[in-house]
Amino acid sequence: MSQSSNQTTDQNTYEQQFSSSASHEGAVILPTSINEHEFQLVYQAREESVGGSKLRMAKNIVDFAKSYRCSHVLLIDGSCWVSPDKGISLLAQIEGNEKLDKYEYVVFPLDHAVYIAKINEGIVVEERVRPSDRAIAYLQKQKNVEIAILAGGHAYEELASQNFIVNCDLILFTVESEAEKYRYKAINLALIANKLFHSRLLIPVVITLVPVLIIAFLFSPLYSVNIEKTKMETSESFLDLGIKSSGLPTATVVKEVPKVPQVILDNNATQLFAAITPWVTGNTIDFLRTCRLKTIQINQKRLVFVGEHMSNIKKNQLGCGNARLDEITRTNGLKVSHKKNQWQLDIPLEAKPAQTTERKDHLKTIERLELLSQIIGWRLNILSTKNDGNKQQVTVLFQGKNLNTAVLSILSEGLTDYATAFKKGSLQFNPNNFDLLNAQLEIDIHTQSSNTL
Repeated sequence: MSQSSNQTTDQNTYEQQFSSSASHEGAVILPTSINEHEFQLVYQAREESVGGSKLRMAKNIVDFAKSYRCSHVLLIDGSCWVSPDKGISLLAQIEGNEKLDKYEYVVFPLDHAVYIAKINEGIVVEERVRPSDRAIAYLQKQKNVEIAILAGGHAYEELASQNFIVNCDLILFTVESEAEKYRYKAINLALIANKLFHSRLLIPVVITLVPVLIIAFLFSPLYSVNIEKTKMETSESFLDLGIKSSGLPTATVVKEVPKVPQVILDNNATQLFAAITPWVTGNTIDFLRTCRLKTIQINQKRLVFVGEHMSNIKKNQLGCGNARLDEITRTNGLKVSHKKNQWQLDIPLEAKPAQTTERKDHLKTIERLELLSQIIGWRLNILSTKNDGNKQQVTVLFQGKNLNTAVLSILSEGLTDYATAFKKGSLQFNPNNFDLLNAQLEIDIHTQSSNTL
């Protein structure tokens, strides 16, 4: 089949999705992607204001969703949107945003289509998603109106070729942790998250709480005391029986001296992960990506951001301009330096009190590292192992293409009780489409063989 016929088929598929009515379900669900990162877009969702007491709000939300046979809701500031499935709302990120005050249309390119929202006094009055060519034809018909073009996915190339260039720095979140606020949740989870009670929660709560209460009791001090008391009474009865039968005098039981840890080492990897999180995730990094960010180098003392100059690039390429970069740095209290054809930001990391952590068993530590790599979806490479008797220093490299708050939080919490030292890290970006090409985090971890435990 030819390329043109493939494109025609794709467009027909999109048109079938976009033109199909979803009013009986409350919203349109569209599986799509931004720079190859897949997500579900929810648009044209039914909306209703909810207020009053918490019981009244919960009833209104459940009844509203039921009326459109929807199982998921999005609650923000007294507004409720319903959907038949999970997904992300762009409308909720657009409405009331001060950056859009002067615009009448908002255009957000996806990978294979374009999202267009019409706004009136801050309220989204219409949402549509169309293939690139049809979106361009529609936008070209809008005369004497202000159109906000946002940075987005691969469809931007076609928009830019028709002089629809990025002119607004608003970031719409789709897959990062920042999008969580705008994600449709199952009704029960949404009610619990917003501390709203409804009778439909009674059975799930009971089912959830019973095993939790049982586990809590089993691990409670009271249960432990009872077990220890039973063991002690049993031991004493046997001991008394043995002493009485042998005729020997009663002896005082000597407690075992607590074992002193063999080695205590500094643990700074978890602290560093926490320190860099605000800089390599969230709004700051999203803004800097629009300034043709190329690399971030990380060590124990600082972060170094490096990007390309934007004054000489073609108009149809992404990039917000050097003026925008200066504005971003001023907003965040940073200082940018310019060298040849690139800009650079140096951000010092605040030193924190060192933590002390005992060496853990070597094999169990490796198992922990492998488990962490599987959870976050990164590769784990063991670069070297230095042996000193029963002690080891293992250098490992975590490598992946997805970096967000959740990844750093999992690594930080997963290594909290392990003797680790952060060495260096790097992030590489494609300045043309904001993609994270490669992320590397290298750490040393100190272990010991099991026979020394």
